[in-house]
Parts: sequence; structure tokens; C-alpha cells
Amino acid sequence: MKPIVTIIIWLCALIALNGCAPSLDIVQSLEGTWQLTTTDRTECSHILSTDSIPITLPFVINLPYTLENTKTGNAITLAESGYVWIQKEFVLDAAPTQDLALQIGEIMNADMAFCNGVFIGTSGRFPPHFKSAWNQFRHYTIPASIVHKGKNLLSLKIYYDAEFWINAPVRLVTNSSGKVAFDYINFMRIHLMQAMFFIMMTLAIFFIVMFYYQRDSVEYLFFGLACLSVAFPQLLHFIENLYPDLPYSSNTVLKVSQPGLIFFPAFLNLFYRYHVGRNKPWITSIYLLIPIVLTLVLVCQNTRSSILFIRKKSLVVAILFMIDIFVTSGLQLIQRRKAGFLIFIGIVPMVLLGLHDVLAFGFKVIPSDIVLYVYGLPFLLFIIAIYLVNIFVTALRQSKELNIQLQQLLHDAKKLAYLEKELDIARTIQNQLLPSVIPAVKGMDIAIRFQPALRIGGDIYNIFQLKDGVVIFLADVVGHGIPAA
Repeated sequence: MKPIVTIIIWLCALIALNGCAPSLDIVQSLEGTWQLTTTDRTECSHILSTDSIPITLPFVINLPYTLENTKTGNAITLAESGYVWIQKEFVLDAAPTQDLALQIGEIMNADMAFCNGVFIGTSGRFPPHFKSAWNQFRHYTIPASIVHKGKNLLSLKIYYDAEFWINAPVRLVTNSSGKVAFDYINFMRIHLMQAMFFIMMTLAIFFIVMFYYQRDSVEYLFFGLACLSVAFPQLLHFIENLYPDLPYSSNTVLKVSQPGLIFFPAFLNLFYRYHVGRNKPWITSIYLLIPIVLTLVLVCQNTRSSILFIRKKSLVVAILFMIDIFVTSGLQLIQRRKAGFLIFIGIVPMVLLGLHDVLAFGFKVIPSDIVLYVYGLPFLLFIIAIYLVNIFVTALRQSKELNIQLQQLLHDAKKLAYLEKELDIARTIQNQLLPSVIPAVKGMDIAIRFQPALRIGGDIYNIFQLKDGVVIFLADVVGHGIPAA
């Protein structure tokens, strides 16, 4: 019960932390209609394009996609990859007295931003050294000197490849308040998540090492691999975000990272099956063969869109794996086994965090710039890790108690062995008290039978003949063992 309480406390702390977002001085919202054009002309940084198509921000586009201007009949087709400019004029009632900032939730993939033709910031890298600025919150400072009263022009040159979206918020804020909000969002999106995945990497190493020393606990191996398959890809993406000038392409990162997410459902499923004792060798072979085949197909792809296509197909397999694990968990619940609650308890954080996101971004009931659902998977793995560590600690404590009992038994056994040896010697001594030849006494038949209760009789001392027909039998001498014998 204590691990569950701990997780609930952490969840409440996370949601509370999300509710502690700093106050923001918003100059104006920039969500709504922008202009999009596929031209690559550099003058779009300071001149509003005349051949553009209106588009509403925020948006998510499934590529390829055709945009059409219903008023003019003009249409623009977005290929699977390419460059676009998006532009918007905004009006200020007065020249600002302090620096402003453009803030955008996320742009997929890379972009350069301009205000009135002046470069104000960039995220990611354009080809030929393409780097995706995945999950990065944009904060571009606009010096007060380059904006003026009346109309001003914001222009963003964007490179997209296989994926194209712009997420809320899209707004103009004062730079001072916006910088505080940016640092907070950057911490929640990048640094906190990065720390969680480093912890998951540590858990992966810990459980794999535990399997090395306990080869019969195969569930430790598969849980460690499940943690590794999630942590490693995400850490690669964070490294790509934080260090965009490292000499490798974004497509390489994608190709290296995606197999981990393909293997994760299989590893998690096999962990649970081994843990509850419902696995067989042929099941393990099939469950590992499927992601191996998908991974081999994926690494042979040359374009980002084809890599993502294989990843999307793998989601069907992932759903089947998760259905299987829920069925297995349900059977454990029916049998009233503790392990049956493990998966359902692990899903609780995902449900709560998902509910938060629905209320925040779907119904706008909760003010938030942070999507918390992505924390659900780490919480699921942390709950399982706490459960396994709790089992390990309990087993360790029981082992220690058994070791103490064993030491006591060994001590008692040594003492018993010593007593056994003493008794054997005493028996020998008592046997020697009996005459080797039965004496012949006139008028008397003599027979001897020595049958002690256990191994020796009751401390016989001696028999003395005083005269014919009169003997003294002395027994029950105080003491035990050899001296008494």
C-alpha cells in the first residue's frame, strides 16, 4: 500500500507543479488566421506574400495535404517534406517600451523567425544538416527597437519532413514575463522529462544486473529491457534538442530511436507473463520475432516518412500486445492474485494525467501550457519498479531472518552432535560394566539384558556383592554424559 500512496503523492505534486505556472503579461494572442506560402524567397521575411493561402493556427496536418483558398480558388499542395513561410500582421496601439517575445507551443520540425525582416530566433537546423526541434517550446525575443505603432509583420520559415504541426499557445508577450514562463515550460518539458528518463535508464541497468545475478528471475531482464527501450530513444531526442550541432542527422536519430518504442510493448508483456508464471518458450519466441522483423524493415528505410510509416504500423501490434497484457492481468484479478492489480494501478496515472489534458486543452477548464499525458508511461514503469523493488527488499529481509534462523540451527546442530558423541562414549562405558562372562552361582540362574530407554541407561555406578545372596546396586548418580557413566 505504501508504494501506491507514494505514487499518488507524486502525481498530486506534478499536477500542483503544473498549476504553479508563473503569471504572464500577454500583449495579444496570435492564434487564428495566418498566411502560408510554399515559396522559398528570402524577401518573405519582411514582405507579406501575395500568393499565400490562409491557415488557422494551431494546426496538425497529415502529409501530403492540399490547402485551398475558398475565396480565390487558389490551392497549395504540401508534399511530404519541404519549406513553407507562414506570416501574420499584428497591430500595436503604441510603440512598446520594453522588449516583446513571440511564443509558440511547438513547431514541427525546424524554423527561423523574423519580425519586420529582422531575425529573432531559430530552432532545429535546416537541411543539409537537418535537426528536428521536437518538443521545444519557442521563445523568440523581439527587441522593442524593431517594432512600432501600427502594423508589424511576423514571418516564420519552416522546414517540415513527414510531420507538420504548430501547437498552442501562439502569442505575443512581454519578454520579461515570457522568459520566466519559458524557463518553467522548458523545465517541465525538457529537463524534468530528461531527469525521469535518466532514472529509467538507471532502473534498466539495475534490473538487468539483478537478472545477471539471479538468472532464474527472467522478469527482471524483460523489465530492464522495457525501461531501456523507452529511456534510450527519448534521451537521444533530448540530446538532439539540446545539442543540435552534433554531427548526425535527425533521421539517424529517428531510425536509431524508433526500434526501442517498437520493442517496448513486447518487453513489457513478456515481463508480466514471466512474473505471473504464464509464459512459455514459444510465446517468448513469437513476441520477440515480431518487433525484430519490424525493426529490420524500419532500418532499411531511407526517408523520414517511410520510417514513420513503419512506426505507425507497429502501433497495431502494440495495441494487440496491450490487449494481451490486460487479459492476463484480468485473469490474475479473477484469481485474486496481487499481481493482477499491478497493471491497473499503473494505468491510473495515465488516466488522471490524460483527464487533466482533456480539461486543459479540450475544454479549456484548466489553464495549462504543459501536456502531462506524456508523463504517464514513466509513471507506469516507476510503479512497476517500486513493486519489484518492494518484492526484492521483502525477500532480502526474509532471507536475512532465515539466515539468522539457520545460524541458530547450525549452532544447535553442533551442540547436538557433541551430545551425541558424549552419549556414544557413555554407552560404551556402561557396556563395559557388564561382565564379559556370566558368573556361575550355585543355586541361581543368571541372565543379563541391557536395554536403555534411548542409548544409555540411567547412570549406573556399580554392583557390590557383600555376601552370598546380598548385593548393593548403586545407580542414578548425579550428572549426565561421560562423568556420570
